[in-house]
Amino acid sequence: HSDFGIQFDSLADVVSFGVAPAFLIYAAQMRNLEPEPLGLLFSFLPLAAGAIRLARFNTMVSPAEKRNFTGMPIPASAGLICSYVLFCNHFWGEMRFPGFSALLLILAAFLMVSTIPFEAMPKFSLQRGKQNTRLIVLLAMAIGLIVVFPEWALFPVALIYILMQLSRAAYHFVRDEDETVVDVSMGKR
Repeated sequence: HSDFGIQFDSLADVVSFGVAPAFLIYAAQMRNLEPEPLGLLFSFLPLAAGAIRLARFNTMVSPAEKRNFTGMPIPASAGLICSYVLFCNHFWGEMRFPGFSALLLILAAFLMVSTIPFEAMPKFSLQRGKQNTRLIVLLAMAIGLIVVFPEWALFPVALIYILMQLSRAAYHFVRDEDETVVDVSMGKR
């Protein structure tokens, strides 16, 4: 991986996972928000936060043990926003609840620039028998729902993923455990 390749990959991520969802939510709903600049501002927040997150990622040195993302990965934010647009259009044929949409955009932006750890990949272990079984069942159910009912399943699954990560971080915070939090250099961030 060259420095140029890393920077170019981040630029591609900003366009794919930042600009595209921002434009989608703006065109689908936020352009109708009054006063007009407010919709543009709310749509821009996750794009700006995603760019900041990727810039932070590029400046961090990753140790060999790569366990967690620092903040929500930009593809998760894009998935949350795009799946919400699909969800609304599937159920109502249009976007509704502009206040909820604005809160969702603020939440996505905040989570990307936060230092809350997000698991890079689900962890399986031979010592965690029942936990592994539950995790595999949950993953299989989520994938099954997304494959069979993508329009209505993607958004709830994205919300559940975020809530699981936040509850896991809160659990470790309350127990005062120090989790290893580093960015992952393989794959999308």
